[in-house]
Amino acid sequence: MSLQVKIIILVCAITILCGVGSALLSGRIMHQIMEMHLISTTTSICQALGENISENVYNGEAVKARITLQEVADKIEGMEYAYIIDFDGRLFAHTFEGSFPEDLVTAEHHTLVRADEPLVTRYMASGVPIIDVAYPIVDGTAGHIHIGISETGMHSRIADLRNQILGFTLLIMLIGAGFGTILSLRITRPIR
Repeated sequence: MSLQVKIIILVCAITILCGVGSALLSGRIMHQIMEMHLISTTTSICQALGENISENVYNGEAVKARITLQEVADKIEGMEYAYIIDFDGRLFAHTFEGSFPEDLVTAEHHTLVRADEPLVTRYMASGVPIIDVAYPIVDGTAGHIHIGISETGMHSRIADLRNQILGFTLLIMLIGAGFGTILSLRITRPIR
C-alpha cells in the first residue's frame, strides 16, 4: 500500500472516530438536557393545573376536574395521561378511557408529594417509555396531580440530531479525504 493511500486512510479513520464519538457523546448529553427540560416543563404544567383545579378538588367536583384534565391532555403533545389524588389519598379524576390502570396503583403514588421535590417516576407502558411527574395540588396536603409524558418524541428528536451529526461527520470525512489526498501528494512527490 502506498504512503499516499495510508495518509488518506489515516485522515478518514481519525475523522470517523471523532465523528462517531462526538455523535454518541452528544446524544447522551442531549438526552440528559432534554429529559431535564421535559421534567421541568411537566412540573410547571402540574403546578398550573393544580392551581386551576384545587377548588374543584375541595368542592368534590370530579367531573369539572376531569374535563380540565382532558382539555390539557388534548393540547399537550406527548401527554399520555393525567390524574388527581384527592386530599384523602384517593383517586379523584383521571383521563384514562375506561378504568384506571392497575400498574399505576402503587404505594409511592399515595405518599406526600412536596412542591420543592416533585416525584418523578420512569416506567414502560405498552412499550412506550413514560416519565410520570407528581406535584402537590396544595403544598403540605396529600392531594396531588400526576402527569405522564411519553419520551418517544424526545427520543426521535435526539435520533434526528444524532443522524445530522453523523451526516456532518461524513461530509467532514469526505473533505478530510480530499485534504489527505492533496497533503499526501505534496508529501510523496518530493520523496519520489
